[in-house]
Formats: sequence, C-alpha cells, structure tokens
Amino acid sequence: NAEQFAARGASIVLAGERASGPELVSTARRLVRDPAALSAMAAAARGLFKADAAGLIAAEIIDRIGAVDADSTT
Repeated sequence: NAEQFAARGASIVLAGERASGPELVSTARRLVRDPAALSAMAAAARGLFKADAAGLIAAEIIDRIGAVDADSTT
C-alpha cells in the first residue's frame, strides 16, 4: 500500500538504507518547510479515498467464501 500511495504522490516511502532516523527527520523537515508539497500529498491521498472500504473488502471476502462453499457441495 505504501508504494501505491507514493506512486500517486500521496506519501513518501523510506525503505532500505533510507529507512533511518536521520532520513526521516530530514524528510519531515523538508515537508514542513514546503506547504505546497504537503497540500499536494493531501490532495493525492484524498483522491485515493474509498468510501466504506472495509465494507467493500468484507463483502468481497463473503462472496468468495460463498463461492468456495458452493463449489464444495457439488
């Protein structure tokens, strides 16, 4: 999920060698000093929002479980 958000401009991923305390502090400072970048990230994150995402996932799981149950009775 983090990579998907980053690919759409909604986050910054600090992984591998970049996943360090100093890199986190540097990244946070850069963002705090750049309100336009923060606003752009916020807008990108809002664009990824799905209303009732948990409900949609639960419905998909229930549908798949039902399909498996139906297959096992035949």
